[in-house]
Amino acid sequence: MLLLALLAGAARAGSNLNWKANTTGDWFDANNWAEGAAPTNIGDSVLITNSGSWVWLSNSTVNLGEVTLAGVGNATNTLLFTNWSTKLTATNVYVNSRGNI
Repeated sequence: MLLLALLAGAARAGSNLNWKANTTGDWFDANNWAEGAAPTNIGDSVLITNSGSWVWLSNSTVNLGEVTLAGVGNATNTLLFTNWSTKLTATNVYVNSRGNI
């Protein structure tokens, strides 16, 4: 029984997901992510650090491990919440230089 509990916890370990550069679109659209999948697993780490991106968060996220939002050079990256009740949930959220919420 203990082994099954440990395996279930390991299966839920998060992935690293990267937003595509110069992409504008919905967070939940898998085509906007370099890995071809949107962050939907508890503990996923999200990087929105490529240049010139606008990310629309239209629904609330699962409890993510980490979200990093930063621009490159003179380009900014923006995370835009599109609904009143939409929330970003993560253990750590980093908004670095040229990152906008």
